[in-house]
Amino acid sequence: MNNDNPRLSAAPQKIDTVILAAGLSSRMGAFKPLLPFGRSTLIETVVDTALEVSARIIVVVGHQSPDIINLKHWDERAIFAVNKHIEKGMFSSVKVGAALVKSPRFFIVLGDQPQISMSVYQQLLAAETADVIQPSYKGKHGHPLLLNETVRQAILAADENDPDTNLRNIIDGFPKRIVKINDPGILIDLDTPEDYNRRECE
Repeated sequence: MNNDNPRLSAAPQKIDTVILAAGLSSRMGAFKPLLPFGRSTLIETVVDTALEVSARIIVVVGHQSPDIINLKHWDERAIFAVNKHIEKGMFSSVKVGAALVKSPRFFIVLGDQPQISMSVYQQLLAAETADVIQPSYKGKHGHPLLLNETVRQAILAADENDPDTNLRNIIDGFPKRIVKINDPGILIDLDTPEDYNRRECE
């Protein structure tokens, strides 16, 4: 059997993935999660990819949350958590999602990064374990992040009302393993109309 074939490990693992999709999409000028992408939408693409490697998906929503929740009949492994305080910023969504994680390790991925492939998740899962596992492309760090329970507890203990508190600062306090990935998709988030319009050129 050839274990180098990524498809051989495509079955969902006992791991949760938190998808952050609560923002206002203010820089885009349109609601990003529901923008067309491929044969569906941005948020569906991100969820579907994560479902290929995860036992459970926690989608943190906020702005226009009913539009995402009621978009379709979602896979039963996808649950939705509403961040009622999105004005506090992205870290508040990280805390909402982390609070619902049940697996010993979990992914965090941004809802506007539909070009992250299943292979990226698999390469992170295959890496030698660490508190924080993060992909990099040409020296630049990207997403998703693979975190363990120790990091989750630090996230939950952090003060979301402190403007200096963010996920980057928290993970920088833990041993980190960087996994080189030959895929620019780990760096591409679709924040602006320009990002969205040139997505096919990346």
